[in-house]
Amino acid sequence: MSVSAITSTTSTGTTQSVPIAQQSLGQADFLQLLAAQLSAQDPMKPMDDTEFISQMANFSSLQQMQTLNQSFTAYTAAQETYSAPEYLGKNVTVTDPVTGKPVTGVPTSVNTSSAGTTLTIDGSNFPLSAITSVSVATN
Repeated sequence: MSVSAITSTTSTGTTQSVPIAQQSLGQADFLQLLAAQLSAQDPMKPMDDTEFISQMANFSSLQQMQTLNQSFTAYTAAQETYSAPEYLGKNVTVTDPVTGKPVTGVPTSVNTSSAGTTLTIDGSNFPLSAITSVSVATN
């Protein structure tokens, strides 16, 4: 089952359907939900202000964790790009992701794309994560 819209009913009984166009909620979405929650609450039983503060603190923490995760991902990609040339001229053994068999050879080039950094060994590209061993090449 997939959800394509969020449906809500206002205090006047009107039903609204909002299509889901993205996979995650942003800060504007959170504030919109908070405003809807405030406008729909019972005036005789208002929500405690500490709940709002708690929700905002949780959202802020989540947003900071997502930003930190993006930073770590970018850092890891940069580290791969900078360290990959160190494998050139050495014997490298990788596990072929298609066959699962080990392939040993001397990388002839390093390739960087949006998919990640790869080494070219015997005309095939292998991701750095497939490396199982590295040794000094003998002449």
